[in-house]
Amino acid sequence: MEYCSNLEDFIAEKIKTSKGKLSDIIEKQIDKNYDERGYRGKTTAKGANFAKPTFGSLLDTIKGETIALNDIWATEVYVSEVQFDNDNYKINYEVTLWDHFGLDITDIEDIPNTIPVAKEAFAAWFALQHLRGYKPFVTKITFTKEFEGNINEGKMERNNKREALRAEETKEKINNLPEFKSL
Repeated sequence: MEYCSNLEDFIAEKIKTSKGKLSDIIEKQIDKNYDERGYRGKTTAKGANFAKPTFGSLLDTIKGETIALNDIWATEVYVSEVQFDNDNYKINYEVTLWDHFGLDITDIEDIPNTIPVAKEAFAAWFALQHLRGYKPFVTKITFTKEFEGNINEGKMERNNKREALRAEETKEKINNLPEFKSL
């Protein structure tokens, strides 16, 4: 998921700029959510310039994720474990995504006029939610991920490594084509 890759780049950049000193990137205040789990601190997201995850591709539509999770409403990232081995590190983190199965005014405005039945259904759905007080379903998705890095590598270095890996994979695929094997 591109969101996780961007998130990992963000964390790696924070670790690089702090030279691996985690106390420089952990917020000192504890909010209720973290206090319930026990104090572990939370990483600040100041300067995070990446979008929330989206589910609008053709594959997402086929799998039903577009209708179920079209626009993520909120995200929370919780770094649960950091292990250092000299300049290398391994990080475990938990991502929680929230979405509501409700409609906003932009959802009503964006419905194409070519599907009148859909427009009427969305209008009724909107009226139930906003005029009659019906609460939309809330979806909460939580998953854990792990990544490794080096305190001297931030976003740019991670991108360069990914590009080099893609180039190598492409070169390998070309070399494995039947017309190249016979040469």
